[in-house]
Amino acid sequence: MRLDVPDSGVDLTAQAAGEAIRDHLPALSAEIVRQFSALQRASGSPPPLDPAALRAAVEAHLRALVAAVQHDSHADFLAHVQASIPAFGPERAGADALRKLLEISGQAIRRAAGSAVWNSVQPVLDPALAWLLSEDTKGSPLPAGSPAEIAHAYLHTILDGDRIRAQRLVFDALEGGLSIRQIYLDVFQPALYEIGHLWELGRVSIAQEHLATAITQSVLAAIYARVELPTNLTRHAIVACLSGNYHEIGPRMLADLLQVGGFNTRFLGANTPEDSLLDMIETLKPDVVGLPATTTPQVETVQRAIERLRADFTTYRPTVMVGGLAFNLVDGLWRAVRADVWGPDAGQAVDRLVGSSG
Repeated sequence: MRLDVPDSGVDLTAQAAGEAIRDHLPALSAEIVRQFSALQRASGSPPPLDPAALRAAVEAHLRALVAAVQHDSHADFLAHVQASIPAFGPERAGADALRKLLEISGQAIRRAAGSAVWNSVQPVLDPALAWLLSEDTKGSPLPAGSPAEIAHAYLHTILDGDRIRAQRLVFDALEGGLSIRQIYLDVFQPALYEIGHLWELGRVSIAQEHLATAITQSVLAAIYARVELPTNLTRHAIVACLSGNYHEIGPRMLADLLQVGGFNTRFLGANTPEDSLLDMIETLKPDVVGLPATTTPQVETVQRAIERLRADFTTYRPTVMVGGLAFNLVDGLWRAVRADVWGPDAGQAVDRLVGSSG
């Protein structure tokens, strides 16, 4: 589901953001109910309301959220949330169920409407989520220590659907001295790999995996907005997930690490058409093009794009980086597709790029 709103790069007013949600409220609420019910079943807890009552509650929450967004009043939405807890169960159980429902609602809005609408929703939604979390005994204290300990805590936090706590955990780690690279490679990567492993074992559901991934995408965006990355760089890079590739987290981390490594980087996101990528390469003439792949069909798409790059650009030749699970599983595959640089993770790939061009 995708709401009919302007491109996510456009700065929407709060009024327009609210109208975008209200106009698509039935489809949005149906998706939220589906995701929440699946998550509750996976955790062994039945939904606290019957389907009709749950759907009505979700629509009421969305209307209250829209009103608060349009009136710039997170206090009004917090009061609505506080009054809604009893319908979801007694005390802590009700607050916890409502928190998960609201987190799923926020992620559904972000995916459907993009960052422009989300930027208006988040300042209203997050104080309510933080208040619901503040009463939770699981909310104290945040761990300190090695990246492995932080990764372990992060894993359990995102599996529980606590974006606010996950974000706090990561920001505390950054303030405690961990670098962006350590957060990406030593916290996010092992936590997400473990979730994938648990899913393969049948110990987490697809609903839990999807929510954990969505939360990490939100935390990545929050890091990007908060941490000052180098700008005004003379070298340029483009990172794109080509058609059929919807796995954004690893490529997004690659784009950020390229920025840290000295490249003014544009991340084109998931399912980028090949022609659109080549048009941007023609316009920007980047020094580096990053093309990740997770599955074999995606490798074929990457190979086709590289062949077109080599054929279409004869006097200008960018360095082509590849990476991702598909290239890690087959030794030397990156050479077979005629790429210039590969690394088993984004950090090593950037190290090899910088070393080869330094």
